[in-house]
Amino acid sequence: MTITRIIPEVRSNNLAETRDFYTGILGLVIDMEEGDFLMMSSPANTSAQLIVNDNGHVGLPPGFAVDVGNTQQLQQIYQSVIDRGLPIVEPLADKPWGIRRFSVIDPTGVRVTVISHIDPSQTV
Repeated sequence: MTITRIIPEVRSNNLAETRDFYTGILGLVIDMEEGDFLMMSSPANTSAQLIVNDNGHVGLPPGFAVDVGNTQQLQQIYQSVIDRGLPIVEPLADKPWGIRRFSVIDPTGVRVTVISHIDPSQTV
């Protein structure tokens, strides 16, 4: 299995201040901003990313994302999670920004969102 990156996610009740901190102090750049969701990266290493949201995942615990590189691996992992009876808290779905993902709760109660990029013409 190939993990291409792991993306930490932080929660913020003040996205403007959080954005200013990470861009103004640490020099991250905004890759995506949709409503109360930010994805930032290092301009020197675009795979060094950080997700910030405003607790918009109502009822879901904090967590992080794991990019597995391709949809075949994502499907295998999803099936493994189902076969083991692990708690899926966000079902497998395509997102309009070009990823396919699902979220599972790990044994410590952390939400792990497993993702892969998709071609916009692909669908689940």
